[in-house]
Amino acid sequence: MKIVLIFLAGGLGTLCRYGLGKLLSTPLWAYGTMTVNVVGAFVMGLIATWTIEKFGSQNEILLVVGTGFLGGFTTFSAFALDSLHMWQSGRNGDAFIYAFLTLALGFFGCCLGMVCMKRLM
Repeated sequence: MKIVLIFLAGGLGTLCRYGLGKLLSTPLWAYGTMTVNVVGAFVMGLIATWTIEKFGSQNEILLVVGTGFLGGFTTFSAFALDSLHMWQSGRNGDAFIYAFLTLALGFFGCCLGMVCMKRLM
């Protein structure tokens, strides 16, 4: 049953990301994806704190909302939470390296994919 709930929540998150991104990407505000990422990270902070304090770190609400809905809405929220957990546990260097490498390697991976596809076309 958990897998079905995660699946459905992920689909709903994806639809919300698409809708909010479309709504916010106008000629006056071209930051739809950034806004979705920040909103997703904010909601992840709310949900993670509330559910962990209330039910412990292994709880089904966090699994369905965090992994499912927010995973479909934006994986940036999980990246933000992972980085923050490292920072809060005193692993500041690890948090910085993780954040830097995630952004740098993500950018590199996207560029490499574009170059590869252009050569294949």
